Amino acid sequence: MSHSLFYRLDNSLHSLPVSKIGIGDLAEVLQSVGLGTLGSLLGRLEIEPRTLRMIVGLRRDDADVIQRRLDALSLMVDDYGFVDWSEFNGLPPISPVGEGPDSASSTDEPFVGPVAPQSPFGPLFPKCDVTNGEEFVSSIPEVIKAILETRGSETDRLILTGRILRFPEERMTLEQVATASPVQVTRERIRQKEAKLIQLLLSAFVLGRQRKLGISLRTSFTGYWKRASEWFGAKEEINFPDFLDGLQTAWDVPAELLFPHLPLILTILTSKASIPEVLRAQMKLDPGLFLPLSQHLRSVPLHSIPLGEPATDLANHGLTTLGDLWDSFRSGAGPSPHTRSGKNLRKVASLLRASISIDGSIDFFAYAKAMNLEILPEHDPDSAEEFVEALPLIVEKIIRANSITARAADIFRMRIAVLRASRPTLEQTALALGTYGPSVKREESIMLTALNDQLVDGDFSTAKALLQPNFLRYWREAADFYASSHGSFGSFQVQTSLKWGIPLPSSGVGTEILWAVLDEYPGGRRSGRKARPQVVPSSISQSSAPGLIRLRGFRSVH
Repeated sequence: MSHSLFYRLDNSLHSLPVSKIGIGDLAEVLQSVGLGTLGSLLGRLEIEPRTLRMIVGLRRDDADVIQRRLDALSLMVDDYGFVDWSEFNGLPPISPVGEGPDSASSTDEPFVGPVAPQSPFGPLFPKCDVTNGEEFVSSIPEVIKAILETRGSETDRLILTGRILRFPEERMTLEQVATASPVQVTRERIRQKEAKLIQLLLSAFVLGRQRKLGISLRTSFTGYWKRASEWFGAKEEINFPDFLDGLQTAWDVPAELLFPHLPLILTILTSKASIPEVLRAQMKLDPGLFLPLSQHLRSVPLHSIPLGEPATDLANHGLTTLGDLWDSFRSGAGPSPHTRSGKNLRKVASLLRASISIDGSIDFFAYAKAMNLEILPEHDPDSAEEFVEALPLIVEKIIRANSITARAADIFRMRIAVLRASRPTLEQTALALGTYGPSVKREESIMLTALNDQLVDGDFSTAKALLQPNFLRYWREAADFYASSHGSFGSFQVQTSLKWGIPLPSSGVGTEILWAVLDEYPGGRRSGRKARPQVVPSSISQSSAPGLIRLRGFRSVH
């Protein structure tokens, strides 16, 4: 499938746009989430094979189309990693289900491509010297491909492709490798061969001992492995964020280029194929979450961002700001990635990271589009009069977008968005809705509290709509009028009319809505507003021992 395609393609093809594989408008969807090139898409699939299923706005059928085109592309890759694009473009738009690199027939034709430079230990790889970190990282697939082609043992190739090059969740077990091996071997024998193969790669990459590798490695390639060993020095243990930061500094490459190769890098530098659970969760994160946040963004309250999680639940995990959320990912703390909350937070954090503008601010409109949030009102009001006139329609849309309760929108329209002189009683409303007065009162209270949370307190953590900035600014001004009215609806009306320049008759229904939401009670008497519950956050610190990387691979160097 596409897993091996990342390594099989020549490096020069990684920069091609995803539109090259003939997926039409779906290329724009991939581009909108940062997967606009073949390399970025295939690299992300290396990290999380279910990526296509997780992209917001991409239907299951669309994901299948993209996967089948990748499978078809895999059939067109020749021995040198290049593609016969004329033949590929002549294929039907969707390849038959089940085709992929595993079903491609092998060829017995001899290798007739460009001959790699020779050295005493075999052909020299990569083909060209690497002059910077990005060239080094991009040359890793070429080197791995050469190693795979020169290994005489099919079991070794299975261990490489099925375990060492794969992320933990996708790795074959030792038993599966033993079963798939053409020679009958035991699980213990596979473990021994794996340990020997890892030591062989370690010796070749880090120590420069290439005699048994089957190929020779350029010193410019092995030099980067030695540079990493010098950077980490004699450290035996290091946590994942520091390890990733060290690699980025030593090799001068961004995290997103390193992530597809982390299984190989970690296996070599730790001399083990097994990876602790904490590291597995961190390796599956969007690489962008390991990039630093500005101090301004770190201080952004989580409750001000639509995350799909209640603010109190996040605070119970010690997460109150965007910086807290980022730190929880880096440390492996916070909600478990196996829970609904943990999975959701990782998804929205990736979308938030992708929505950070060049100036360091969050483009909330781009974020809302990625999260499939409705933007309300459609037109941000230019004046207070326009704001007040549109309140009945817009607030009802907010209620419906957030699905507050089954009858909330009807109750709002019948009891809140009306002048008090014509407001029906609870019993009258209940009769019209086919329910009971206490049920109407309960849903009304829930609705007004939910609206107050968003429009007054700015708690959008569970919101399913993004509210326009001017619309919210007028709500903040109305909250100031409410505070200075000292419980008098008449005073509130006068202030609204005078300070916004709106005649009292024109502001009637609008001020009724404002008062009901601000006071959390329809009518003129003050209800005594709720206080936001004080949450004592639990510490997000944890023992780092389970998440430490033991750098056994560097012991022989220092």
